[in-house]
Amino acid sequence: MLFIAIGVSLAQDWHIITVESDGNVGEYTSIVLDNSGYPHISYLDRSNYNLKYAKYNGSSWEFDVVDDSEGTGFYTSLELDSNQYPNIAYYQWGDAYDLEYARWNGSSWELEGIDEEYIAGQDCSLKLDSDDHPHISYHRYSYHDLRYAYFDGDEWVIIDVDTQGDTGWYTSIDLDPSENPHISYMGPNSELKHAFFNGSYWELEVVDSSGDISYTSIVVDSEY
Repeated sequence: MLFIAIGVSLAQDWHIITVESDGNVGEYTSIVLDNSGYPHISYLDRSNYNLKYAKYNGSSWEFDVVDDSEGTGFYTSLELDSNQYPNIAYYQWGDAYDLEYARWNGSSWELEGIDEEYIAGQDCSLKLDSDDHPHISYHRYSYHDLRYAYFDGDEWVIIDVDTQGDTGWYTSIDLDPSENPHISYMGPNSELKHAFFNGSYWELEVVDSSGDISYTSIVVDSEY
């Protein structure tokens, strides 16, 4: 079952809305608001192992099956481009165990495999740059490392960012004002790590070494 919680203001209560209750739905959600403040959600339909997408149009919810291939829709990450069209990074384990990307072009969904190396794409996180080019961080399970993929306008480029031990879990990505990527993730000793591209090379640092770190989320401010 897929829910959404809306806080009208700090002085009022939260409103919890059932978005979809048909089957076992609502895992691996990602949510963004459009320019009108309406929510868009990507998620897994576990009953059918499909990637689904829901949006509120101002009066009702609209639903779409984005990818109905076997075993898809895990670890979804959603962004809206400059046209307010949805872009979704996700993991597919049914056939290829790989990182997938879906983009709405205004009339239909375009689907493509990004990293088709065996078991790559878990814990993926998506950010679009000012040209609507996608940047994705993710875990490559087959080598237990952190990878980063981006579209340069012509083709996808894949980079091994951190290969030091069993690392790269629970990734989150953001871009700084120079549009260089910053990634937070769990390292091999359950520590919180930060990887960022400084314009010339990647730098890695431990943020919190206390251990027991799991899910991460990063936002880069103007100071970074």
